[in-house]
Amino acid sequence: MIAVLDARPGQEDAFRARIIELVREVRREPGCVTFTAYEARDVPGRFYLYEVYTDAAAFAAHLRTEHVHRFISAIPTLSTGGSSSLVQLDELPIA
Repeated sequence: MIAVLDARPGQEDAFRARIIELVREVRREPGCVTFTAYEARDVPGRFYLYEVYTDAAAFAAHLRTEHVHRFISAIPTLSTGGSSSLVQLDELPIA
């Protein structure tokens, strides 16, 4: 999954700190393959979260964690993004 989230004006530092906290916690989840956060060079305060899980069950378990619920509850205060900011992807099979 890829999430694109824009910080509300004046909330860039607080949102960045919240994202860093989330990344640290998610990386400890048993089904997390990778969870990487990026900030756009040309748009400060625009963050990209790249997430890969071992399978759908691991992703479902991720969504039930307390740290994800804390992060989601902070989004209305810190970000302008909503549910359309989240994009789930299927990898193309390469033979």
